Amino acid sequence: MVTVFLLRHGETAWNKLGRVMGRSQVPLGADGIQQIQKIAPLIATLELDGIYTSPLRRAVQTANVVAAETKLPICKSEGLNEIAFGDWAGR
Repeated sequence: MVTVFLLRHGETAWNKLGRVMGRSQVPLGADGIQQIQKIAPLIATLELDGIYTSPLRRAVQTANVVAAETKLPICKSEGLNEIAFGDWAGR
């Protein structure tokens, strides 16, 4: 049996503003980095085999913090990308 543990990226400035990010390359904010740094030690206690992330900047930043704590490899997958919102991005 495969168990999947899902973790959403940390907070971005656009999250605070309620903006639609879609595939926009929005980085984590300082609060978002702190959020992930707090949860990473807890994730390290799980028996995980790897980290899978979309190639979006905020997701990769999140994965990098978790990988530093867990020493797990990161696999980037386009299939995990957010939906493209076109002209709605940033609104």
